[in-house]
Amino acid sequence: CETNYAALGDSRLIRVSPTGAGARDTIVLTGVRSATGILVVGNSAFVSSGGIADFSQFPNTRFVEPARVVKVDLAARRVVRTIDVAPVSNGGGARLGADGRLYFATALSTDYQTRGVFALDQDLNYVGTRVTGGNQLALRLAEHRRGFSSADA
Repeated sequence: CETNYAALGDSRLIRVSPTGAGARDTIVLTGVRSATGILVVGNSAFVSSGGIADFSQFPNTRFVEPARVVKVDLAARRVVRTIDVAPVSNGGGARLGADGRLYFATALSTDYQTRGVFALDQDLNYVGTRVTGGNQLALRLAEHRRGFSSADA
């Protein structure tokens, strides 16, 4: 980052031998800046990026680049696919669910009051029940059961 926290370029995935022997292996994630996390599943790495936001006119924030997820084939050492999680988004990161899906939570509004959770399969396709006109999951609060008590648990 520069002194104003602007990203200087594309993120890189760097693999280093656990023993420290041998050369580093670097894969440039073209078009992805500000990577925030990585998940490794078998021979695939999923790199999440929170995107870029411009706070220079705060409180008027502007989302410059959306949050992204990149799938990297570690054996072939190449980027397989990159997706924008949502056209207007910032922050967040991916986690691997027990169901093998990637879950990505991010802000969908510049006041950070509207957030979305996205479910992706390992080919980076959106899955799950989604809101009308969007790719984020249609989440709802669990219904409260009448007469439920801790004795029922």
